[in-house]
Amino acid sequence: MITLLRVDDRLIHGQVAMTWTSYLSANVIVVANDKYAKDPFLQMALNLAKPPGVALNIVTKDEAVKFCNDPANDSSKIFIVVETTDDAVMMAENIPGIKEAVLGGIRKAEGRVQMERQVFLSRHDIDNAEKIDALGKKVSVQVVPSDKELSLADMKKIYSRKSN
Repeated sequence: MITLLRVDDRLIHGQVAMTWTSYLSANVIVVANDKYAKDPFLQMALNLAKPPGVALNIVTKDEAVKFCNDPANDSSKIFIVVETTDDAVMMAENIPGIKEAVLGGIRKAEGRVQMERQVFLSRHDIDNAEKIDALGKKVSVQVVPSDKELSLADMKKIYSRKSN
């Protein structure tokens, strides 16, 4: 079972490793990232950040799709973490079990507007959120589970107000 798809450009860190994993009661974290899947040093860093007792699979995006769609993993509580909203769209399009996507850690950059602390979205990110929504999946901005969620409508309103 897929518990959540999260976009976080830092992938695994305190909020993901402890707060979200515990909140979701996830027993498997899937990091779907082609660069990390091919780099043992980067994998080692993520392994150091993972919570004890939780399996960590650092795989390519294609391998993540196969893993998450494999019926043998249906009894696992899988928490998928990706780096970008483009990655989130790819996961949402290819993994029917994803019901919800949370945009939670996207750094400030040129052309991005602050939605929440630690979450900055570009027009492209908003477009991607709309694609995920169009697939019938809930999409929101939320840094940690105890924070208020921003809906897609909220994101669009904030972006429109702050980008002008």
